[in-house]
Amino acid sequence: MAGCERPVTVGFQAVGKASYLFGDIDLDDPADTEALGRFAHQFLDSDTGWTRAVDRPAALYEKTLARMPALRIEGAA
Repeated sequence: MAGCERPVTVGFQAVGKASYLFGDIDLDDPADTEALGRFAHQFLDSDTGWTRAVDRPAALYEKTLARMPALRIEGAA
């Protein structure tokens, strides 16, 4: 992942869904780990993975490095 300058980078990706990259995650900060857990549920529950910045947990707002559209792969669900 292209988060080399950030100590902890976390990505979310699934077939047919937008992908996300978050950086500068502090694993010792409960706000960051809680936000990742909440976002994981948002991502899982979404058909497309697409979320607006204001809908993501606030702790991830400044830590969103990238949101990429879903890849359309022939034969994928």
